[in-house]
This record gives sequence, C-alpha cells and structure tokens, in this order.
Amino acid sequence: MKFLVGRLEEAWLERLRKAAPEVELVVAEDGEDAVRKVVDCEGAFNMHGPELLRAGLKLRWIHVTLAGVDTVLYPDLVESDIVLTNGKRIQAIEIADHLFALLLCFTRGVREFLPCQHEGRLGKPSRFPIYELNEMTILLIGFGGIGQEAARRANSFRMRILALDIEDTTKPDYVEYVGKADEFHDLLSGADFVASCVPLTAKSHRMIDANALAAMKKSAYLINVSRGGVVDTDALVTALENNEIAGAALDVTDPEPLPEDHPLWRMDNVIITPHIATRSHRIKERVIDLLCENLRRFAANQPLLNIVNKQEGY
Repeated sequence: MKFLVGRLEEAWLERLRKAAPEVELVVAEDGEDAVRKVVDCEGAFNMHGPELLRAGLKLRWIHVTLAGVDTVLYPDLVESDIVLTNGKRIQAIEIADHLFALLLCFTRGVREFLPCQHEGRLGKPSRFPIYELNEMTILLIGFGGIGQEAARRANSFRMRILALDIEDTTKPDYVEYVGKADEFHDLLSGADFVASCVPLTAKSHRMIDANALAAMKKSAYLINVSRGGVVDTDALVTALENNEIAGAALDVTDPEPLPEDHPLWRMDNVIITPHIATRSHRIKERVIDLLCENLRRFAANQPLLNIVNKQEGY
C-alpha cells in the first residue's frame, strides 16, 4: 500500500512510518510530480485536484488539513467513491479563541483605543459602549467543533448561549437552546453577538443576508470566523452604513482579500483580520496526530476519523 504526501519535514515522515510501517510513503516534490506518482497510490495527504484524481485510479482516500472543504470538493471528487477526511474539530480551539479575541476588541474598547496609542495619547471611549459579557446573549451559527468550543468560552464568561445547527446534536447544560434553520431569524433577534461557525455549503451560502441582518438588534455585533461566503458582503456594508447593526468583526471575507478601495476597510466599527483564526503554536501537533491515527486506521481497514459528507459539503 502506498500513501502520497508532499515535502514534509523528516520528523513527520518518521511519525507516519511508525504509525503504519506497512505503508510506503511516496513523496511528491510538487503538483506535477504528484500527478505522476499518484498512479499506484491508494491514499494522499493534501493532494487533490481534477488532474490528480484522473491519474489516481487506485485512490481510495484523501486527507486534507482544512476544516472547510468548499475549495476541495471538485465534481469529480464528489461523484467518486474516494473517502475524504479533513481537519474539522482539531482547529476548533484556536478558532474559538480568535472569535472571542475579536468579540472582546469591541466590548472592551480595544478597537477604539489602539489608534490613540500610536498617536501617543490616551483615548476616551466615545461612540462604542464598554460591555461586560455576563448575561449577554451569543448566537452561534453552527454547533459543530468550533461552535461547541466557542460555547465553552462563552459559558466561562457567564453568557446566555443560543445555537443553530441543521444536525441533531447533544446540547450541553450550559447552552440554553439549539435551534433549526426555520428558527434562524427569531434567534437572531435575541442575540447581542452573532457568530458564524458554520462551514460554507449550498445551504449556508450568504445565509447572513439583508433579511438576516435586519432581524438582528441594532446594538448587535456580527463575528465571522468561518467562511466569507456565509455573509452577503454588500448587504453587510449597507447594514453598517445605515446603523442597522453595531459592528462586524471578520476574519474571512467575500471576496478575499477585499479590494483596497472596499468600504469595509474604512469603517471604524469593523475589525478585519487576515484569515488567521486557524493559526496556533500547537496546530501542527494536532494535524500530525490526526493524520497518523487515520493512516493507521486506513492500513488496518478500520473506520476513518473526520469523514466528510461530500454531498452536504461538511
């Protein structure tokens, strides 16, 4: 059995060999080399694309580090029998941390004070009120790995926690309610913070549109740490310009990156970070742990972890 990988550090290769000694690791130097070498490989790591799929006649499994797989689900892959696994849940910790970093920038005035520091003066809170999170309400759109990690943090702040998910999921005692899609606007109307933790699929594409933004409180903040396409960007700009919501914090945008002249750059009630919510000093450790376990399972013909529903997109 052969498993195709890119140019990994030797420590990773050694861990993979120990996890599944019976598997031969095939190292590709680049994309073209991968297409040549995939011919007799049964699995691949972070290697995908139409050309690779056409060449990989023996492929049965592809693993990617991404949590969101919207950029990976080519029609050829969706229609094939190849199993796709991903990095969902292992990136949830740092994404939830980033969500609250953005949230706290607003509630504690950090967004307003930083420019004053660079000007050598102390700022005074003016436009934006300073909040405590105790008893404020957060709505988590998507209650998978990211949403559940965010809920744990919200609970530590003694927040009221609502969630929305299309799947039936176990609700922790500290989460007040997990609703379904037909309850979306009703849940929006009661939230002080609305956080997108949902993967980008046909169902979630631009679900936060003009109607959803209109359903939010005028004092509410939108936080997006999932995918830019979940939000209708034009509708968001209009809502912010018309003071329909208090502000937005975006680690992802649509398009990404935004054009230099985009109005979101100039709004003082908007925070934009460069799609860094998945970064962490420990993420590599979790990536290789998951890959090793799945490679071991693949070699032993056991069920893999983090299998993606290719038709649903997550």
